[in-house]
Amino acid sequence: MARALSGVILGGVTLLAVAPAMAQQKALADGPSQSMFARDRNVSVLQRPHPGYEPFPVPLGAFTGLPKLAAGVEANDNIYASQTAKSADTIFTINPEVDLTSNWSRNQLQAYARSASRQYSKHNSESTTDWQVGGAGRLGAGHGNLNAGGDTGYFTEPRTSTNTSHVSAHPIRYTQSNAFVGGMQELNRVRLSARYDYANLDYQNGRDGAGASVFENDRDHHISTVSGKAEYAVSPATAVFVDAAYNEHRYSLTPPSVSTDRNSKGSEVHVGANFDISHVTRGEVEVGYLKQDFASTFGSISGLSAKALVEWFPTQLTTITLNGSRAFQDAAVAGSPAYIAEIVGLQADHELLRNVILTGHVGLENDDYHNVARKDRSTSASVGVKYLLNRLVGVSVSYVYLDQDSSGAAKGPKYTVNRVMASTTLQF
Repeated sequence: MARALSGVILGGVTLLAVAPAMAQQKALADGPSQSMFARDRNVSVLQRPHPGYEPFPVPLGAFTGLPKLAAGVEANDNIYASQTAKSADTIFTINPEVDLTSNWSRNQLQAYARSASRQYSKHNSESTTDWQVGGAGRLGAGHGNLNAGGDTGYFTEPRTSTNTSHVSAHPIRYTQSNAFVGGMQELNRVRLSARYDYANLDYQNGRDGAGASVFENDRDHHISTVSGKAEYAVSPATAVFVDAAYNEHRYSLTPPSVSTDRNSKGSEVHVGANFDISHVTRGEVEVGYLKQDFASTFGSISGLSAKALVEWFPTQLTTITLNGSRAFQDAAVAGSPAYIAEIVGLQADHELLRNVILTGHVGLENDDYHNVARKDRSTSASVGVKYLLNRLVGVSVSYVYLDQDSSGAAKGPKYTVNRVMASTTLQF
């Protein structure tokens, strides 16, 4: 739940900050818009350009660069995500990044480097600096493209993650590297695509209050996924599709080095539709079946698999986004190799003025753990505002609430966290 939940609880402000980069990455991965499959009839509040407030990219020959620096402060009333021993602190953040994008007409290259530093004023042992570098490229090929990319980084597992150790005196750190290669080809009303993804996660052991090692190396693993998708355009605004994926989760340590074997293989098959209808709504919805088989006595997980992302445009100045999913996730709790995560979120973005954007978000996640009696329920909410002073400076303020509950004989921690954040972003 760590990655899914952290994405939910950041809510609107995070999305405001990264929406342009996300749009660029999606365009790079999916390729240029095609007439029967374009879903750009509507433009959301977060995607809409803001003339007079857009930064000027720095020309670098065949590339353009966009350096950015965000500095902020956060008040957190429960930094350890604890029910009984709550500790509050003020956290100062500095997040520099630079993006490079080619300015070619058809093919494209992108690269980026970013870091995120969190300095705690009272609990210095919680202070961390994360970093990430990566890039991707697209090569046009007929009525389609070939694309590939990758990234690597050094990260901190949030204290709010149910997978993280609450015994460790310091946050758990890990490295993650990702790579992908894929391609897409359009044949009149048919679009075919295929992709291979690889992710490798390497966790560092922690230390408890007495200095003893907190073992985390048993979580080191890599994930390989092969997927394919076939779409048929019913009209220029609607397409139906079928997709399938096969994955393998391989852990570095297996018995007798560790007590249990968490290796697994799984597959998913879905049918769905994507659409961009009139000036009202656009999105993609799919439903299907998943099955994950484990190498040990854990048996298998099977059942419904689903994903949805739908945007509604009641006016040109307001976007309502509904997202949901039901999917398999690796677990790091005793006796359970995985869980099924059911996630739903609702977000509203409103352009109050051309340079003032309001965002509100609510989210709910239910996690049902395999092989142990444990169910987690997380409720989150956030509100935020972003104010663009000019092309160079933007200011944002937000409030984020998280409530974590757990039930069952093997239940996990329960807690609430309140965070108030303010930041200034400089784009040169």
